[in-house]
Parts: sequence; C-alpha cells; structure tokens
Amino acid sequence: MTGCPRRLLLSRDRAQSALWLVLTASVLVLGFGLVADGGLLFATHRRALGLADAAARAGAGQVDVARLRLDPASPARLDPALARSVALEFVARYGVEASTEVAATDEHIVVRVHVPASTAILHPFGRSDIDIVAEAEAAPFSGVEAPSR
Repeated sequence: MTGCPRRLLLSRDRAQSALWLVLTASVLVLGFGLVADGGLLFATHRRALGLADAAARAGAGQVDVARLRLDPASPARLDPALARSVALEFVARYGVEASTEVAATDEHIVVRVHVPASTAILHPFGRSDIDIVAEAEAAPFSGVEAPSR
C-alpha cells in the first residue's frame, strides 16, 4: 500500500508539467506573433512614409513658372492642380496597393498615404488587415540661398 500514494504524486507531477508546457508554448507563440507582426507593421509604415515623402517632393517640384518669371525675386509658388496630379500619379505608379489623399496650396503640398498591412499571426478583433497611414509635407524651393554666417 505504500506504492499507491507515490504513483498518485507522480501522475500529479506529470499533469502539472503538461500544464506548464502548454502555458509556456502559448506564451512563446504569442511572443513570436507580436515580434513577427510588429516587424511587418513597422516595415509597412516605413514603406508608406517613403512613398508619401517622395510623392510630396515630386509634387513640390511643380512650381508655377509663369508667376516666377514675372517676379524672379519672389518666393517660388506651386501650381496646386499640377502638384496634386503629379503626387497622385507618383503614388499610383510606385504604391499600387496604396490609396492617397493630397492637399495642395500655392505654398505647400501634403500627401497622406494609406497602405493595408496583413498581419501574419495575430488577427486583432477578427480583422487581418490593418490600415497604415503615413503623411508627408513639402514646399517648393528655387534659387540659391546665401550661406549663413
């Protein structure tokens, strides 16, 4: 009869070991999911930010040449319609999956890019796509500035 309680203790230890194994494996999978999806979201944001910045710079290059020729001493002004269309065309060419919002005035252009990112492991609230938004602003520049002393 002395062997009976020992067997009971061994089976209880095995059950506790199995529970710890399941909990540890779950935490490791969750941690791996956070690292993998976090890296994916970070890379998607960097790509969206680069796309928005490049589109804003392309749009800021569309200076109203007629106005600049009339008064060369004045600061460069944008052609808002042309700047907007160039920025939209740039995003359409290099960011096929991206949607874009562009606001342009004669002083600056703002480009906001939305890129969908699919999570690999974690699906927050049943959605596997997360909308990544990046925004960039640019202003026209012409001429050469004197060095500051």
